[in-house]
Amino acid sequence: MSEAELVQEREAMREAEMEDLRHRLAEVTDELTRQRKQPVTVHVTTPHQTQRLKVFTGFAPNGGNECTFQAWVQQIESLLLTPDVQPCDPRILASLRGVALNAVKAAKTNADILANLRCLFGCVEDTEARLISLACRKLKAKEQPADFLLQLWEELLDINKTASMTDEELQKKLYRIFCTGLQPSLPLLALELRNNFGFPGTAAPALTDVLLTVRRTTETLHGQKPVTVQSSAQHVTPDPIDYDKLAEMVASKLRVDRPTGRRPRGPCWQCGLLDDHFARDCQNPPNPGKVASEKAKIAPRAAYSLNGNQSTRGGRR
Repeated sequence: MSEAELVQEREAMREAEMEDLRHRLAEVTDELTRQRKQPVTVHVTTPHQTQRLKVFTGFAPNGGNECTFQAWVQQIESLLLTPDVQPCDPRILASLRGVALNAVKAAKTNADILANLRCLFGCVEDTEARLISLACRKLKAKEQPADFLLQLWEELLDINKTASMTDEELQKKLYRIFCTGLQPSLPLLALELRNNFGFPGTAAPALTDVLLTVRRTTETLHGQKPVTVQSSAQHVTPDPIDYDKLAEMVASKLRVDRPTGRRPRGPCWQCGLLDDHFARDCQNPPNPGKVASEKAKIAPRAAYSLNGNQSTRGGRR
């Protein structure tokens, strides 16, 4: 290629670049002209409006007059109580910007505006998450079991507004959550409930029956105070001595002093849970991983018990 052809090609490339720059400049000029012709939203303060409405944009507040969605809804609900509110009040539209304003362009009434924005930016409560959080509740140190039961029932009724469970499912879930929450603090009460109504997860006793049993058992447990055999014998008159009555009194006091109930069993070999039930009665789906982990925890203790109980003959070496 000759030098003249190279010069001609460079001139053509430069001309093409200049044409591209002219085209981009024309696009920018048209965009600026279009933005200048758009109407400007002006906030008008009416005599009935005592304070300026805060702005909601659909994003997190970035300072200034912006606010969160909950704060915006509160001020709009107060505004709707005024007598001069219009069907599609311009003050409400003036308090919206950006994405929030685009979402209510087709709304005809104030109720439609709030409904559309609540659907997009309102908080949605997860029913499963609330049930899991409720199942993890435990009885507090100074909390009464009856109050704990009633609180669980109120929260379950509130959750059931979106879950739509039957009465039997509600009673079964309440009984299971209540027994699980009692197990660490009041195992004797949990054992009494299980003996009366059955295993948690399968039985569905009524709330009134459970509440009556809880209050009666709680009064019995609080009314029985541990008394030693010596202090009981001091109250018996020395002459005449009723040995049968004394033996019965000592035996009753020993039964109060010593803990009752069977020794807690290990985990279920089907689901791996530690809620004191057999594998043959388990209603939960099989969980081999959980069972394997529980067996791994028990194996070192069993080996230690066997080694510790072995007797060495012949004394020290």
